[in-house]
Amino acid sequence: MDDAVALVVAAPAVGLALWAVALVGNLADSLARTAVAAEAAAHAAAHAYGSDPAETAHSIALGATVNACSTTRTVVEHVDTAVGTAAVTVACEVPGPVAQRVCFVGYAQTNPATSGNLPAACPP
Repeated sequence: MDDAVALVVAAPAVGLALWAVALVGNLADSLARTAVAAEAAAHAAAHAYGSDPAETAHSIALGATVNACSTTRTVVEHVDTAVGTAAVTVACEVPGPVAQRVCFVGYAQTNPATSGNLPAACPP
């Protein structure tokens, strides 16, 4: 097989491999940023004294996912600023040619100080 034919045969395979790397990279970035955003949004909602916890959580989640998600949606599952507890679900639309959503629920409490995130079912 001469070089020109080999290049024509290999070009689609190389293109597909590059597309797959970009797709997996977008998904991994969106997963990581959404997990962090959910936990940070729960912290913000738990400490939202005198302001709207839902708006505070959405602002924090949007800022944390701005480069990794084409749209970000937050749902405050629970908030009690008097006790300092909150749970927030963050849904991220992964940019790219394949439509995907990733969702995490973040939780936080102030006393004792605990927080974390878990993969969650995406809200409708």
